[in-house]
Amino acid sequence: MKPVVIHTDAELELWQAVSFYENKVSGLGLDFETETGRILAEIQETPKRYPKVKHGARPYYWLGRTKEQLPDSLTEQRTPDE
Repeated sequence: MKPVVIHTDAELELWQAVSFYENKVSGLGLDFETETGRILAEIQETPKRYPKVKHGARPYYWLGRTKEQLPDSLTEQRTPDE
């Protein structure tokens, strides 16, 4: 199984988000971290589950969740320079 590689900037943004949500509601940041870890494990186990899109990326779709239930950082399309 290939490891999931996370860009350094993305990892920093993840930990900032964990801290942000934890400061808003106790336990929310930890829940976010746990869910992110679960999703990364799922992607690692089945990396070809979703079709490739622009630039060869495979977006992960949070099944059963609406956009309103997700943090903006997970639903916005951004380029690496943003």
